Amino acid sequence: MKVKEKKQNLKDSEAELERRHEQMKKNLEAQYKELEEKRRQFEEEKANWETQQRILEQQKLDASK
Repeated sequence: MKVKEKKQNLKDSEAELERRHEQMKKNLEAQYKELEEKRRQFEEEKANWETQQRILEQQKLDASK
């Protein structure tokens, strides 16, 4: 009877570990997608800022002529 109980406990533990693993994997994937979206937004804002800076620099050059 003890061996049977231990085997069942091992199976239960294994199932719980697999469940936790899948949940952690889903969480990491969601975090990765969120991070990628934030990175994309940052790159877009950076490009806009750089464009604005070039425009300002050109305006300064034009004004000094």
